[in-house]
Amino acid sequence: MTVIAPRPLLFVLIALPLLLTACGDDISYSNPTADAAPKAIDDGFVSFISAAEAKALAEEHGDALVFLDARPPEKYAAGHLPGAVNLPPDAWRTPKAKPGTPGKPGRHFYREGDDDAGPLDAAHYNRVLGDAGLAETDPVVVYGNHAGKADGSVPVMALHLLGHRGEVYFLDGVGLDRLTDAGFELVTAAAPRSAVAYTATPRDEQVWDLADVKAEVETPSGGVVLWDTRSLDEWEGRETRGNARPGRIPGAVRIDYNELFTPNGKTVLPRDAMKAKLADAGITPDKTVVLYCQTATRVALPYQALRELGYDKLAIYDGSMAEYANRDDTTVETN
Repeated sequence: MTVIAPRPLLFVLIALPLLLTACGDDISYSNPTADAAPKAIDDGFVSFISAAEAKALAEEHGDALVFLDARPPEKYAAGHLPGAVNLPPDAWRTPKAKPGTPGKPGRHFYREGDDDAGPLDAAHYNRVLGDAGLAETDPVVVYGNHAGKADGSVPVMALHLLGHRGEVYFLDGVGLDRLTDAGFELVTAAAPRSAVAYTATPRDEQVWDLADVKAEVETPSGGVVLWDTRSLDEWEGRETRGNARPGRIPGAVRIDYNELFTPNGKTVLPRDAMKAKLADAGITPDKTVVLYCQTATRVALPYQALRELGYDKLAIYDGSMAEYANRDDTTVETN
């Protein structure tokens, strides 16, 4: 078998001075003053913000700020922010045909052609985002479900992988009540933005395919850590998720993405707690961190968190276990 070395990753240095703020018992990332708009740095991404910070951003940017509602259309229709763009999960990722099965591609993001290792489909994303009235330089606030969900933070990760150049923020936590409590109003009528041209510049080197993962498993480089973001039952093979061979990728380490939330809600842990948890698992900034789960969904929260903590070598395994555990040419571990 030919060994294919993992592709080099784009060097992205993120240094964000995040302070802690309290909202009831929930602790989330925040900037020093809750009534001031957070400022983007480096490549424009400041992922986790509070509803109060989102309100400040709206007042600062006006109509230039795009609110992106990641929820299903029926939830959007029942109440959303005025002028918000609705781009639900299927706008970002392929329909749920299981990767790894005969004749099905090993990807979840839209990719070019029939090759499992094809680049991200820039034409698809240019069309979808441009038709929604989003340009690649627009500042964006994503809201919906909590981080790590397809109708939550996946668009933030997707926009970064597509090379979005505007500021992108994610509303930490879940629930429209956070927005209304901060002074936002909800509407039910859609107010579409005019279509514009979107130009994606995909970071394909940060999207690993099966060949990359197999090469690392067969000949460990010593410079890569595979982070399994799934539950303990999935890791040990008790929960199959319909996979032909339950278990995990050999050599991987595990931190369930749910462990990155505070105990009292779906807001992210403080920075120091996050850093300590990663260090204990051997997920350190000197390594290339490759994230996987079942469908490259639960990787979205760790992806954002790692970027904000200054990890500069980062990738996702797009096919994840839905591909890896349903092939007969891969090695799977169980307890």
